[in-house]
Formats: sequence, C-alpha cells, structure tokens
Amino acid sequence: MPLFSKLAPRMVRSWARLDGRLRRAPELLGDAMAAGLARALTPQEQNAASIAIYDTTAASRIALFDWESTWYAAALPAPPATVLVTGAGGGIEVAALLKRGFIVDAAEPAPALLERLRERTQSMPLRAARCLDHQGALRTVETYDAVLFGWGSFTCVLDPVAQLALLQAAASVCTGPILLSFWMRETAGAPPAHRLARVGDALGRGVARIRGRSPIGDVRFRHWCGFGYVFTRVEIETLAAQIDRHVVWGNGQYPHAALMPVADPPPAR
Repeated sequence: MPLFSKLAPRMVRSWARLDGRLRRAPELLGDAMAAGLARALTPQEQNAASIAIYDTTAASRIALFDWESTWYAAALPAPPATVLVTGAGGGIEVAALLKRGFIVDAAEPAPALLERLRERTQSMPLRAARCLDHQGALRTVETYDAVLFGWGSFTCVLDPVAQLALLQAAASVCTGPILLSFWMRETAGAPPAHRLARVGDALGRGVARIRGRSPIGDVRFRHWCGFGYVFTRVEIETLAAQIDRHVVWGNGQYPHAALMPVADPPPAR
C-alpha cells in the first residue's frame, strides 16, 4: 500500500497528460490541415471555398457588436447619408443602418447569406440587395457618402494586389470614410505555434511549389468562416496611403479602422 500511495499520483499525472494530448489530437490535426490548405490553394480557390462554407455553416448574428455601434457613431456621416455595404453577410449591419436612417445599398457574394439579408430587410427601405462579388459591387455609377465592408469581410480578400484594387474602387465611388474590419496581429508571417501546424505549413508550401505558385502573405483558415488574410498595422496604413487616405483606428476587441480622405485631418492624439 505505501508503494501504491507513492505511485498513484504519478500514474494519475501521466494519464492526465496523455488524456489531454488525445483530446487535443483532432484540433492539432485540423490546424495542420488548415495550415497546409492556406499555402497550397490559390486565392481564387480559397475564396470559392470560403463562400461555400458561409453558404452551409455560417450563423447569422442578431445584433451589432458594441464596438460596431460605437464605431458607426464616430466614423459615419450623419443620416440620411448614403452607404454601400459590401460583404454584407446576413444583413445585420444593413438593418442597423436602415433603422438609424441611412440610405443603404448592399452586396453579398454568398447566396444563402444574401437571402437572409433580403428576409431581414424586406420591410425596410433598402434600395438594393445585389448578389455581387466585391469588385462587382463597386463597379457602379453611384456615389456614396461612405463604404462599409461587413464584419471581417476585408480579411476575405486574400491577394494584396486585389486588396489595393478593391480599396481603389471603393475610393472612386466614396466621398467619405471607408470602414474596414479584419484579422490583425503585430507581426505577420511568424510560423504557427504547434509543430504539426508547422509541418502542415511546410507541406502546403511544397504543394504550392509543385503547382508553380508562391503563397501570398499570411493566410489562415478557420473551419467556421474559411480563409482570411492576417494584416499588420503597417499593411493597413500602407494601403490607406496608396489611395490618399489616412487611418483612424477604432477601439475594441476586433481590429477595425476607418480610411478617411486626406482632406479630413486625423484626430489630435
């Protein structure tokens, strides 16, 4: 019995460590596969996959986040300003803006989410709810007081060249702020934390080389929303400068910023 009393705590600790590893195994394998796919697929393939995921699994929110309400109040012109919402999802942002008195056009590339948007706003004075890609939504003769990219949708633009082209298109139809929210961290390109994810990343890069392409930027995969580009603060500020705008950073748990015309001076710090 004394021997058992001494061994039992060690046995339990060993089992706990093994149990934890077994429970984490599916998550770690998923991280490895996600890292590989983020490197092996083209941005076009990743975008199509993300739209398919949103069409089948994405849950629609029922209200704005607190940081969004605060942000809109601070960054948007007063109603009845005209706003284009692109990447509008299930229509949460659109409905909130309509209730506040804005005039809204909306575009969403995922058919299932577009249908939710139409259902949510069917009794509201929405001028248009069009099933267009981001570039299509911005090929328009309309001019807007603001352009809003729906929650996190700018992160779905995976190619840096396409990111700039999209913002240039937005600036060409917008006299006021361009509102973006996105995934961000201070230093993009750092290797994934776990060794299995690093293995998946390396395998994905190998597949990309075989396919004759180079992985672009820091792209990540999440099973509930597909692929997304992880921006740095410098990347957002560089994009803004390239369209002659300055960045007003928002506060809150989700990274977001308003790209303001250079004629509007940045707030005093």
